[in-house]
Amino acid sequence: MFRKIFSLLSLSLLTLLQSFSQRPAFLAFQHDPWVNRQLQHMTIDEKIGQLMMIAVSPQQGEEALQSAKKLIQHYGLGGILVMQGTPVKTAAWINDLQQAAQLPLLVAMDAEWGAGFRMDSILTFPSHQSVGAIQDDALAYQMGRAVARQLKMAGINLNFAPVADINTNPMNPVINIRSFGEDRENVTRKAAAYAQGMQEEGVAAVAKHFPGHGDTHADSHKTLPVLEHNRARIDSVEFYPFRRLAQSGIAGIMTAHLHIPAYDTENRPASLSEDLIKTQLREKLKFEGLVVTDAMNMKGVTLPAGKAEVQALIAGNDLLEFVPNVPLAIKAIRTAIDEKKLTLDEINQKCRKMLALKRWLKLNDYHPVALGNLTNRMNDPQTELTIRRLTEASLTVLSNNQLLPLQRLDTLKIATLSLGETETTPFQQMLERYTDMDHFNLGKEASDSEIAALLRKLENYNLIIAGVHHLRTYPGSKYGAGNAQLKMIEKLCGPQRVITLFFGNAYALKYFNRIENSAALAVAYHDTRLAQELAAQMIFGAVPASGRLPVTIDNRFKAGQGVDVKKNGRLKYTLPEEVGISSATLTRKIDSLARQGLDSSAYPGCQVLIAKEGKVIFHGCYGHPTFDQKEELKPDMIYDWASVTKVVGPLPALMKLVDAGKFDLNRKMSFYYPDFVNTNKQDILIRDVLTHQARLKPGVAWKSILAKDDELQKQVFKTDPPSEQAIRISEALYMDEKHLRSILDEIKNSPLLPR
Repeated sequence: MFRKIFSLLSLSLLTLLQSFSQRPAFLAFQHDPWVNRQLQHMTIDEKIGQLMMIAVSPQQGEEALQSAKKLIQHYGLGGILVMQGTPVKTAAWINDLQQAAQLPLLVAMDAEWGAGFRMDSILTFPSHQSVGAIQDDALAYQMGRAVARQLKMAGINLNFAPVADINTNPMNPVINIRSFGEDRENVTRKAAAYAQGMQEEGVAAVAKHFPGHGDTHADSHKTLPVLEHNRARIDSVEFYPFRRLAQSGIAGIMTAHLHIPAYDTENRPASLSEDLIKTQLREKLKFEGLVVTDAMNMKGVTLPAGKAEVQALIAGNDLLEFVPNVPLAIKAIRTAIDEKKLTLDEINQKCRKMLALKRWLKLNDYHPVALGNLTNRMNDPQTELTIRRLTEASLTVLSNNQLLPLQRLDTLKIATLSLGETETTPFQQMLERYTDMDHFNLGKEASDSEIAALLRKLENYNLIIAGVHHLRTYPGSKYGAGNAQLKMIEKLCGPQRVITLFFGNAYALKYFNRIENSAALAVAYHDTRLAQELAAQMIFGAVPASGRLPVTIDNRFKAGQGVDVKKNGRLKYTLPEEVGISSATLTRKIDSLARQGLDSSAYPGCQVLIAKEGKVIFHGCYGHPTFDQKEELKPDMIYDWASVTKVVGPLPALMKLVDAGKFDLNRKMSFYYPDFVNTNKQDILIRDVLTHQARLKPGVAWKSILAKDDELQKQVFKTDPPSEQAIRISEALYMDEKHLRSILDEIKNSPLLPR
């Protein structure tokens, strides 16, 4: 209930932001005393330096760090763009560079999907395409908050995200999966929610790439793309998210290196166009926040270094990202001021804006970030839980012939098929937690004879669950789909009953003929362990599916397509945090208890499985199956079912009765079961029974006449209930109540073990 209320509140806040014009919050600090003091003491060159950001890559060595320090110290640069590196080294570099700076630095990252977008060893959030499939915008807001918390731990205060481009070109080589989709309303809502979440956690958001990079055929890192649409189309589609975001309070908007002939006849990129920035973005869209260029080292920048930076500032940009030649750029800008191409007043306004943003981010009271246990802190369970919720909510079922979730498992003979992986996948491993099945794998380039042989084997099954794996993120070479994958799907879907799970960019569905003939077809958007495990749980009804396709693939699959799959009560596998329990605390306590038993030789090994509210939140293996310690205990090892029933059957009920004061462990058995009066079991304490100290003879029921006589078993056990009083033994096995009496009599009359 709390989550539903929170979602409604989040959406209400978002609606307010979109309905009323809201200036970026940092602008309120433009005349703050700290800002005024800094401006009073800065030279012209230092003010120009504040408008520049260089790139630093912590994966490089000490020489690169010292070079960046010198540039920052000598030219008073305004910020840095952090590229690849480990979490600890990245944070250490940021601390060093902040210490070298006269004024605290804006520290930016292209963390579109969280810090893991650039840092190794860090949890990565789902792609924008995946988030675009989610129906609850409040989850995008939660993602923004979680991403911001992650970034702040490493000292990053500015995120070049969200991507607000509307991807209407399936072959887009640079935006594509980085977009929330092709529907302008959905893209706008998701971008605004994501940005709002980040900024409420104290990280500035910069939406990109204005005026819209979603319908380009070229990569602006390599060349200058051209957007050929007329003004009416661009105003209606490409401008749409930025128009709304400009009034939502977002801190910044990034300009793109792409040419739009409808607005500029001089073959200039939008990032250098006065018409697009000053006239369209500033005057018509009324954006007052920080305007940032895309990286100035990209091939889409058509002017040489120096001239490009000057033109970018003239066009209306405030911050120059990834300046490749700082001394040359500062000299060129200083010359432009002298020649009246730029005014000192313009430089002061831009610099004041930069300082106001730093003041809003509380960089006037900067403190170095702590490095201790940083990677673990950035990968905390709450972040993992947010990623899990996003992934689950994005699961999109494109078709379902009344098959999902699977119900009568006893009628199914299931084969799983991993297409693209040669080893058993996490998808297959999770599937087999719910029922018996056989696993098959087919490599991406398997031969026709291998395909034919596998098809013959699969004829023996009445349900096949196929996973399509190991695809590429971007369009080249059919997204990396192998010939064997394509052939197998074409031959398999239709003749046999197949559930197909697609683990990758949704656009890649285009190349899979007949995949629409699957009895059920779902898209999970990613090939991560988490996406695979949640998709498997969805098939059995442990988690729901509510996603909608955010993009059009072809005539078979349209944007907005999707059907809901409801939960059916089967156990869900998740984190303790989902039911309000700390992973660290739970693991520590269970480990301690399990180790006590091992150290005292009470048992050679054990498994601990904890479920709460229908969710499995812990499953740990300790020790060995036997005292000879020849093998490690594994989750899939088989146990004596009789031993398990005592733990999962009566024990939880007895614990609840004890807590309620309705059951006394120190009472005698005959108190609760009068049939034991005047027997050798009359005075046995309940506590002794539960601790296996009552001298009860083992295996009485197992050695009874019912266990020994095959013909009698057929009379006693039925697949359908023989009467209204019948006792259910298993899913399709029943016993008449009168036979239970004979078993209880055997137990009552059995001798006790010697002391």
